[in-house]
Amino acid sequence: MPMRNRCETARLILEDANIPYNFEVIGWKPWIESEKERFKFGKLPVLTTLDTQIGTQIGTQISQEQSIVRHLSSLHGYSPSSSSSLALVDTLYQVYWSTLRNNGLTHAGSEFDPESLRDYKGRRKKYKHLRRLNSETISSRSLAALDVFEDQLDGNLFLTGDDICYVDLAVLYCLVELREDDNCPDFVERYNFPNLGRWMEMMLERPRLADYFKSERRMPRYKRPGYVYCNGWGCEGFEEGVSGEEKSEGW
Repeated sequence: MPMRNRCETARLILEDANIPYNFEVIGWKPWIESEKERFKFGKLPVLTTLDTQIGTQIGTQISQEQSIVRHLSSLHGYSPSSSSSLALVDTLYQVYWSTLRNNGLTHAGSEFDPESLRDYKGRRKKYKHLRRLNSETISSRSLAALDVFEDQLDGNLFLTGDDICYVDLAVLYCLVELREDDNCPDFVERYNFPNLGRWMEMMLERPRLADYFKSERRMPRYKRPGYVYCNGWGCEGFEEGVSGEEKSEGW
């Protein structure tokens, strides 16, 4: 669909590694009328490899966001080579998935909502002290999730050590969204996240990532409910206030 969500981490891997790729956008109307049947599980995103010489599809389609991210990471150097190190990286990815990514449903949900931190002045708890089912506010859960990655950066250059991995790119996508003007652009100073601030600036100094985040190659931002387009980095050319479903009918 023509909106940001499930492909961003995979695209960040390809962009940072300077890997050429084609990005096919399927609008809502074509999707429900015909395109859904093209894919084994009827869900997006799907990664398909191409034969660069003849331009035809080869191999098996890989679906589901997590599988695609792990596959691309193993191909392009964003996963550690040892099984024990990989298990630690994947552990952190699963924490990210259940917090900042709201179990894959949305970028703004019941476990993490960037907009909820804009004016929050309530209590702050550590993630490890929260039960899986709890009565905390969305703002409190959002702060607890960020604390996980703030603590992870104590003594580390990147989230899992001295080398960048796919979790760095996944978390970066969420924090760039958090720093948008209509969410909480001063979250580092307001909530005292010096490690995340230092790490985020370092990540955004990577030339290919900086270029991508400011480019029109990104899909547009949106707000829920209604999947309404809104302004932000790389949103030139998209009409603010138009719903993603309405805009995507002709894609």
